[in-house]
Amino acid sequence: MNIAFIFYAPIIPHLGGVQRVTDNLAREFQKMGHNVVFISTSECNKNFKDYSAEQVFLTGYKNSKEAYLKQYLDVLNHYKIDVCVCQALLDESLLLLKNTPKHIKVVSAYHTIPYPFVGKERRIKRNIHSKSLKVNFLKYLVLAFPWIGRYRYITKETHFFREFLDVSDKLVFLSERFCKDTMKYLQDSDANKLTAINNPNTFSVTDKIEKKKGNLVLVVARLVEVPKNIREFIDVWSILCKKNPDWKALIIGDGCDRKYLENYAREKNVTNLEFTGYVSNVSDLYAQARIVCTTSILEGWGMTLTEGMSYGCIPCAYGSYGSVYDIIDDGINGMITTPFSPGNMAERIQEVIDNKDLAEKLSKGAIKKVQDFSADKIAQKWIDLFNELINAD
Repeated sequence: MNIAFIFYAPIIPHLGGVQRVTDNLAREFQKMGHNVVFISTSECNKNFKDYSAEQVFLTGYKNSKEAYLKQYLDVLNHYKIDVCVCQALLDESLLLLKNTPKHIKVVSAYHTIPYPFVGKERRIKRNIHSKSLKVNFLKYLVLAFPWIGRYRYITKETHFFREFLDVSDKLVFLSERFCKDTMKYLQDSDANKLTAINNPNTFSVTDKIEKKKGNLVLVVARLVEVPKNIREFIDVWSILCKKNPDWKALIIGDGCDRKYLENYAREKNVTNLEFTGYVSNVSDLYAQARIVCTTSILEGWGMTLTEGMSYGCIPCAYGSYGSVYDIIDDGINGMITTPFSPGNMAERIQEVIDNKDLAEKLSKGAIKKVQDFSADKIAQKWIDLFNELINAD
């Protein structure tokens, strides 16, 4: 089978989650004997060389749509493509999918949560920290009248999904729960066109829990309050640090809200908390940590949870988005806590700190659970989907 991945940038795995997942799947497909090509809809980062599959670039989208499409069709013809997987649902990719020959199957993958802001308008707007008058005007307008933003957002999002459903044989979400959420607004659409495949875990899974693990809790995230909500982890740690002076928390990552968060931590008089900035080899820290946390308002998947689970870290997350229930079975291989309740998360983490038997059970459960998301298993689900579409004709 000849498979093409379409993305707005080249597939450089260390630059983003979608690139890392795509690279991972491509390697697995090739092991199975399939051919893979990456199609970038732009020319950015052309100097990178170490691709896992052949990388081609389309040029001139703004200059000539006809010439742009000809490049695309030439690539499909040259590589005798059977299936196109669109990894970024943008205007450029929509144009390409509309003009993909009918004998080629088209799969569009949506890598985040659908309708993410619905019901969370006020919380999201509260987490925006900006000096822009325009941004703040919209922020306080939605805080006062959340239904205004909700109606506009639902209308726009529904139109977006209809466009990609029209040009796709399948629209793939990261969780079955996301399919159900989307169909609430697309009731006149073909539900059979929607399906779900979880993200693969891109880290190697340990066969045992490292003895060198210390009293360490990790948060690994971009430091942007929408949607990461790191401030509430600081609230969690402000409770835990007082009771557990021999434990430490690291917030790993960088972003536009880092200074705000560092100031907030100082105001809360939080101890044993360090902002590390970007860390190139976070796997070493996963190996040392006992717990990995997220307090996100929403996520498409939450790859840092499965990454940590690969090293026996106990995942702890707010139950604020559907796919977290795919990753964690509460009390079996991790903890799902009450959304936006730092007190409840602190209480659940304290149980693990106080109970070594519980900690060992959850850690072993995490290692077992994360194997459900191994790259070979997830890749096979994709191949099964492709075969289903091809054999349907």
